[in-house]
Amino acid sequence: MFEEKLAAAAELFRPRAAARGIPPHEVEAFMGRVRPAAHLEAEDGPLCVGRMGGAPMLPHDAPDPSLPFVFSIDCASLPAGATDLPLPPDGHLLFFAAVGVGGEMGDASTCYVPAGTPTGPRSSPESSTMNTPYPERPLRVAGSGFSTSDGIDITKEAEEQEEVIKNSEDPLLVGAILTDEWGKVTEPESRVYTPIQLGGWHDSELPLLLENEEGDDWVDLASWICAEEEALEPVEDSATFIWAIRRQDLAALRFDRVFGFQGQ
Repeated sequence: MFEEKLAAAAELFRPRAAARGIPPHEVEAFMGRVRPAAHLEAEDGPLCVGRMGGAPMLPHDAPDPSLPFVFSIDCASLPAGATDLPLPPDGHLLFFAAVGVGGEMGDASTCYVPAGTPTGPRSSPESSTMNTPYPERPLRVAGSGFSTSDGIDITKEAEEQEEVIKNSEDPLLVGAILTDEWGKVTEPESRVYTPIQLGGWHDSELPLLLENEEGDDWVDLASWICAEEEALEPVEDSATFIWAIRRQDLAALRFDRVFGFQGQ
C-alpha cells in the first residue's frame, strides 16, 4: 500500500520539481529517503494501539525502571504497513525517557514484553521525581503518511512559503523547494500532526550524532513532542525526544541498544 501511494505521489512530484529547476539526482535522492510513519495521539477512540502514562505493565521479574514511563504500544494492534520498521508482530513496546534532563543525548530506554507474558503495574517510588508518572490516557492512531528526512513532517498542513530562485546551489533552498512541492502533492491525502510518531524521520541531526557508532542504518523507532509542562526540567516551549535504533538491532529485538536524543 505504501509503495503504491509513494509511486502515485512521485508521478506528480517529479515534473513539479523539474519545473522549479531541481536536478533529477536531487529529486531521486529526496524520494529515496521518504518513509511511512504512524501518528499517535493521547485520546480515546477507534484504532487504540496503546496508552500514554500511568504505571508501566512489566513482567513480575523485571527490574524497576530507572526512567519515567512515557507510553506503550500493542504491536499487534498497529495497522499493517503503518511504518517500514521491522517491529515485533505482537507483544508490547514500552518507552521510557527523561526529557529536560541532560544534553542532546538524552536518557532513554525501550522494553519489549512478549505476548502472553504475565505482567503487573509497577508503581513508581513517590519519593523519586524521576519516576513521577505522567497522566494515564489511551493512545490511538490518528493517521499515517509520508515522512521526509529533513525533519519536516509533510502530513501536517504546511505554512505558505515564498518562491525561491530556480537552480540555486544553496542546499537549504533546494531542500525548501523539494519539501514545498512534495507537500503540495501529498497534503490532500493526510494532514496529521500529533505528539507521538512511530517510524519515519523527525530530526536530521540524529545521524550526525551517531555517525561514530558502528553501523549506519539508524532509524527513528519513535518520537515524542513533550510539552513544556510535561518535562522534568525546564525546556523552551516543547522538546522532541527520539528513540533511535539500528534496523538490524530492532529486527533482532535488541532494545538494549536504543539511543535517546533530545532536540527542540
